[in-house]
Amino acid sequence: MTTQNECQMQGEYHQCCCQCVHHRPVYEHCTTNPALRAERGTCICSVQKGWACLPPECDGRLYDNWREHSVGCEMFTQRKKPA
Repeated sequence: MTTQNECQMQGEYHQCCCQCVHHRPVYEHCTTNPALRAERGTCICSVQKGWACLPPECDGRLYDNWREHSVGCEMFTQRKKPA
């Protein structure tokens, strides 16, 4: 993984995780982060904690802790094709 913080669709790579159909948001859960729930005093299931990759090749296994922007991979599939 790269440490890029900006979209990589331009320049050398022409792929970026933020533009991939397999790139999904991951949310907190009250049972896995009770400290945050206590701090906020309410349900935290709508608080996004990061990103995950969920390609069909992985048979439903979710790979958590991906960056929002990275140079993509062999499973990159662009969400919207340019007009």
